[in-house]
Amino acid sequence: MGNDTMIQSDEECHTIKLEQVEMLYGLEAGGYRLCYYQSVVIQVVTEPSSLVISTNQTNCVEFVVNEQIIDVVCGVDEFNDVTTHGFLSLFILFLMEINFFTLFGLMDVPEKEVDYSTVQKIQTIICSIAVGCTYNSDINHQLVPYTNEAELLDMKRFPDQSLINRFLRHMDFDTLNQLDIIFNLVTQYYSLASMLSEKVNLDIDSTGLIANGKNYKFNRKGYFSKRRGARGYQLSLCISALTKDILVHAFMPGNHHTPSDFIELIFGAAEVLGSFDRIGIIRSDSAYGTAINLDFLIDHGLHFVIKGCNNKSFKEIIANISPVEWEYVNNTMSIFDAGERNIPQSSNNYCARVIMLKYITSKGKIKFAHIYTTLDWDAIDIFEFYNNRQCIEATIRTEKGFLNIKNLRTRDTFGINTFLYLAFMTHNLLNFFKKSVLEPLGFRNIGIRNIIRKLMNIPAKVTKELSRIVLLFPDKHYYTKELLST
Repeated sequence: MGNDTMIQSDEECHTIKLEQVEMLYGLEAGGYRLCYYQSVVIQVVTEPSSLVISTNQTNCVEFVVNEQIIDVVCGVDEFNDVTTHGFLSLFILFLMEINFFTLFGLMDVPEKEVDYSTVQKIQTIICSIAVGCTYNSDINHQLVPYTNEAELLDMKRFPDQSLINRFLRHMDFDTLNQLDIIFNLVTQYYSLASMLSEKVNLDIDSTGLIANGKNYKFNRKGYFSKRRGARGYQLSLCISALTKDILVHAFMPGNHHTPSDFIELIFGAAEVLGSFDRIGIIRSDSAYGTAINLDFLIDHGLHFVIKGCNNKSFKEIIANISPVEWEYVNNTMSIFDAGERNIPQSSNNYCARVIMLKYITSKGKIKFAHIYTTLDWDAIDIFEFYNNRQCIEATIRTEKGFLNIKNLRTRDTFGINTFLYLAFMTHNLLNFFKKSVLEPLGFRNIGIRNIIRKLMNIPAKVTKELSRIVLLFPDKHYYTKELLST
C-alpha cells in the first residue's frame, strides 16, 4: 500500500441552496429581521466524490479473515475537510447572524485572557452543550480535534477542558449577576415565547441535582427522588407551556424549600415577558399549591390551575359525595366539581374553585387530591389541562439527560450556576434555531433531544470558498432524506 491512494468515481449531487428565507410569523420581535444563509450551500452526495486519501504511515495491523491476509495501515491525516458535527456549523452561523455573542462582550470575569477571550470560552461551552458533551473532558474529544467550527469563531481550535474548568471556577457573585442580565436579554429577544402575540401560559416545577462529594460548596441533604439521604441542590424552573422555552430558574441548596421560589419565578417571568399582563394560565403541581402562593396569584389577578399541597384539606367534602356524582375520566381517575371553596389558611380568606380527584394507585389503593383553579371551564377540561403539564417534566428530562445539567462541571456554586445559565440559553437558542432554520430545511418533527443526540452528530465534509461554505452530508443517513425531500 502506498502513501497516497486515489479513489475515483462519477459524482452525482443534490444541492440545496439557502436563499433569503421568507420571515416566519413573529420573528421580527426586538427589532431583528433575520435572513438566512444566502452564502451557505448544502449538498448531499449520492455517489462517492473523487478524493485523495493521504496517509502518513505510522503502524500496520494484519488480520487473517477466511484464510486471506488483510493489511490495515494506521496513519494520520489533518481532517481539515471533515467535521463530526455537521449541523453545528449552521447553529454557529445562526448565532453569529443574530449577534448573540456580542452580548457577552462587556462581561468582566476575574480571569486573565491569554490565548482565549471570555467570549471564546463561552462559545466553547455553548458548542459543547449543543453537541451533547457529558462532561468538560469531552470537549477534548468532540471539539478540539476538529477545527472547522472553531475557525468560524475566529479560533484556530477550541480551548481544551482545563481552560474551561478554570474559567468556571473563577466565576463570582458580580459576574453571575452580569450573566443573569444577559440571560434575561437573550430570553426577551431570542426566545419563541417572547414572540407570541397571545398570553404565555407558564409551567413551574422543580428537580434535584445530586452532588454527594464533600467539596461541593453549599450542597445539603434534601429531598431527592429515590435517593434518600443524598446531598445536592434544588433547581426550580419556569417554562413557556407552548414553546418549551425556559424563562427563569432558581438554583438553591438541597435543603431549600422549593415552594418559596414560586413568587420569585413569577416575577422573573413577568420581567422577561414584559409585564404581568403577558402571563396567561399558571400550572404547577402540589409542591407549589400553598396558601401563600395562591394568595399571591389572586392578588395579582392571575389565572391558575394548581394542585393543592394537602390532600386532607377537603376530606369533609369527600364524605358527602355519592358514588354516582363522581365523573368518570378513565379506569383509574374520577373527578368531582366542588365549586367555590375557601382556601385553607389563606391570610385574606380567598376562595377558589376546587376540583376533587379520586384515583387508584398502582397498588390498588384509593386516594384523593384536589386542584385549585380560577377558570370557568368544564371540570374535565380543567383536569386534562392540568394533566398536560407533562411538558415541563419532559423539558426537565431533556435538560438532565441530553444537555447534561445533572453532571455538574465544577464544585464551585457560582461555576455550577454559570453552566446552568449557559445550558438554558442553549436550550432556548436551539428551540429558536429549530423554528428559524431547521423547519424551513424540512426538519419539522424533530425535538431538542434529537437535535442534540442525532442531528448534531451527523458528520460532514466542509469546503470553504470565500463567503461560501459547502457542507456534504452522507446520503444514506436518515435525516439526509428529509433534506432531499424539501
